[in-house]
Amino acid sequence: VFIYDGLGRLRIRREYQGPPTGRPFGPTVPTTSLPLVSETRYIYDGLRVIQERDSNNVPLVSYTRGVDLSGTLESAGGIGGLLARSSGYSSGNWTNHNYYHPDGNGNITYLVNSSQGLAASYRYDPFGNTISSSGTLAAANVYRFSSKEIHINSGMYYYLYRFYDPTLQRWINRDPVDEPGFNLARRNRATISLGEPNMYLFVSNDPVSNSDLFGLRLIDPGPPHLPSGTYFDIVIAPGGGSYSCFICVVFGISKSKTPNAASLKFCLGVAKARYRSMAAAGNAAGADAACQLIDDCYKKWY
Repeated sequence: VFIYDGLGRLRIRREYQGPPTGRPFGPTVPTTSLPLVSETRYIYDGLRVIQERDSNNVPLVSYTRGVDLSGTLESAGGIGGLLARSSGYSSGNWTNHNYYHPDGNGNITYLVNSSQGLAASYRYDPFGNTISSSGTLAAANVYRFSSKEIHINSGMYYYLYRFYDPTLQRWINRDPVDEPGFNLARRNRATISLGEPNMYLFVSNDPVSNSDLFGLRLIDPGPPHLPSGTYFDIVIAPGGGSYSCFICVVFGISKSKTPNAASLKFCLGVAKARYRSMAAAGNAAGADAACQLIDDCYKKWY
């Protein structure tokens, strides 16, 4: 049983023991009569899980997070941003600490313990199926492919807004982008659809080059002329063309880095305003043109 809050975040997960073999669920075997095996409650910082607790609200596991692939705390959905896993809570302290090591795509491949020894190791195929795992923490740790939580019993990964099945190599439910209730839950943030015929497609069938933030849109490298150290405010909406609608807000670009800092900042502000206007009107072509303008700003002023 999964229970969500108003923002679509999973807050409580209950696992029950199934009925005897051959007896289906239904009036004769109601779920309320099944033995409860475990209950996990999730504590969030924004859209990222930072702690798990049991049914008595006692902390079980705490997660330390840093910047993700975007260079910010959660603009890439926390992918690649896991730093440490703490367990063994007692009297306000954690006794066990293990540290995450992701690959370039943010997949967790290694955990080390406080003595720098192996705690867990994982190998995946391109679509996230586990090829091999080892270590004393390999089973207990649930953050693996794309730094996302795996639901052990089903083998699916939880991406906040959708579940991904690596065996099927696709999402198990369609993209919610055109659903009014979904847009309302996201506080009326405008989204646009470019008519993608396959609403179950996972990162354009190219998980080696792409990642997905929250089950809504993929992350791509962005325009080729973005300077290092730029703060990215990624708009979570399907993009088009080669730029995939990365919207950039620049902080702290000094005149020592570029004499045209003011012009660059103004140009990007115009591009962002244009994108919001086009997206709100459902104009996909106009929104994509605004994304192109971002790259033009950097070519001209940086």
